[in-house]
Amino acid sequence: MTAGSTSFSLVATSIRSDTLPSGARYKEPKILQLNQKDGTFCDASEQAGPALRIPRVSRGVAAGDLFNTGNVDIVVEDLAGEPMIP
Repeated sequence: MTAGSTSFSLVATSIRSDTLPSGARYKEPKILQLNQKDGTFCDASEQAGPALRIPRVSRGVAAGDLFNTGNVDIVVEDLAGEPMIP
């Protein structure tokens, strides 16, 4: 990402509660996929740190340089509680 640029990503899902099996869990750890720039992605969840391993119910994600460091920061919106910046 170059200085002064902005990036935004949105992930949306819809789950019908009447199709979930009995005992289904809503809280799950996050999965971070890294673009390999060859048409494939790899799982980079472990590299992102322990915050992604905490099971939560999340509804959206945004990406951008929040702190003007030149790095892409991720914000995850949780159903309950504060947004998470892993």
